[in-house]
Amino acid sequence: MEKCATCNLTIHPNFAGHHKCGHANCPICKEAVTSSQYWGHIRSHPGHENDAPPSKRMSSTPQNNTGPRLHRR
Repeated sequence: MEKCATCNLTIHPNFAGHHKCGHANCPICKEAVTSSQYWGHIRSHPGHENDAPPSKRMSSTPQNNTGPRLHRR
């Protein structure tokens, strides 16, 4: 099992997500990588050269209502 380079804790190979110090497991080789290294590391594996983070979705509900405000009296 890989040890986290930042906090020296053992990261289980089946761990999915991010370690509390910012490291995550590579889903391919299970090596601990930081968030900033994640996509570069993924692309270093054969067959994953064109992988990229998912595109941000546009919400159908407006997040910031900029229309006129109706005040009740």
